[in-house]
Amino acid sequence: METAEQRKRLYFWDLVRGIAIFFVLYIHALGGWNYETADFLVPRDGFLYNLWMVLRGLVAPTVPVFVFISGYMVHRDRVKDLKLYYVGRAKRMLIPFLLCTVLYSLMEAVLFHRQITVLSVLLGTNAPPLYFLIVMVQLTLLTPLFFKCKSRKLALAVCIVLNLVNNVVHEVYFIQHKSEMNYEMYLCTCFIAYYGLGLALYKEKEPKIDRVKTPVFVVACIFFAAVNIFSEYVRLELTGSPTVAVSFITVANMLYTFSWIFLLYKLSHVWKPRFEKGLIGSIGRHTMTIYTLHWAFEYPMKLWMLKNADMSQMLFLNIVLILVPMACCLVVVLFFREVKRALRKGTLQNGK
Repeated sequence: METAEQRKRLYFWDLVRGIAIFFVLYIHALGGWNYETADFLVPRDGFLYNLWMVLRGLVAPTVPVFVFISGYMVHRDRVKDLKLYYVGRAKRMLIPFLLCTVLYSLMEAVLFHRQITVLSVLLGTNAPPLYFLIVMVQLTLLTPLFFKCKSRKLALAVCIVLNLVNNVVHEVYFIQHKSEMNYEMYLCTCFIAYYGLGLALYKEKEPKIDRVKTPVFVVACIFFAAVNIFSEYVRLELTGSPTVAVSFITVANMLYTFSWIFLLYKLSHVWKPRFEKGLIGSIGRHTMTIYTLHWAFEYPMKLWMLKNADMSQMLFLNIVLILVPMACCLVVVLFFREVKRALRKGTLQNGK
């Protein structure tokens, strides 16, 4: 049974997700232009290109923070019953994943005449954003192992070490090959530290980070943000690849993400419930729907812009690519909410 304090924190994390999903759409809006030639924005020595690098570095922890929240919100009681846990998670993740990967595969085949394989459909590679669902499926399968470990601290330490080694290996690969690794089959190792931290902190009575003053985490966020942005420019200089430069699978971004997670966790203890029934809180409760569907609106828009729009207006176009898919997804959410209410009302009337 959740206490009032725990419910208050869940409201807080709904607001965090509602804000963070805007930054996720921002990342995807910038992604997929011509990174390597920099035609998607301006020449690399230009102000706007450097602004993009800085902003991209600042929002890099967004997806890992989502993974942390997913671990933090796992129903501990359901994990004790593996059948109940896996069935519940399958309904929430596998069904949306299968529907979306089929939808996006059909889009690729019908609209863009691209060859689709069964493996690409199963892996969700026909829509890059679906990698997050693959990550969550992998972490879901591993979750019971975390709780079976006698020491929660040991389990968390293993998660952090795995993630750290993963990031070091990726950075070495970046420098040697000047490209990203093909890591679809072990995506969870890129996020397992954040998920494990979420599992470890929930219902923790007196975690050590509660003893640290909030300004310390604020300073840590600013410091590691600077370190992360600096590391982007170092990778850009060493590899010449903007795609590699802004990768989140780095040690610098891992430290930056931890500082943000600790700051948000600290704030969740002092936050007073407000706005949870407002627009941002509502968006936060539907981030999975927004995340899985936004690509269906954004991708065709982006392709049309590349062929017809004036690329000198790129900043304006990126804002459009964030707001329009978000609005479309919210319309879908509201539609299905009304359908659900209508069905529930009809069921009650039939019951009478």
